[in-house]
Amino acid sequence: EPATILPPSYIIGSITWDIKDKVLEAQKTEPDPGNGPPNQIFVLSTVRASVIQWAHTAKFSLHPGVGRTVSLIRRFFWWPSLFKDVK
Repeated sequence: EPATILPPSYIIGSITWDIKDKVLEAQKTEPDPGNGPPNQIFVLSTVRASVIQWAHTAKFSLHPGVGRTVSLIRRFFWWPSLFKDVK
């Protein structure tokens, strides 16, 4: 059995990518406009509330405020009105 690098007490939580799958599935109806930051996935309006909910309630985010929520979302996703929508 492989050994872990960190002891279990150091692990806060794992990231689940269900939200990424949901965003990519939504893009099948309307593709990414291609004008966003590199390495970030465009989020359609139909799933933005889900992305915000994911970032705001994720175990590893520790119930952040607007700034941390936006920062977490921007690590993976983007849309033009992101800050306004989170606020």
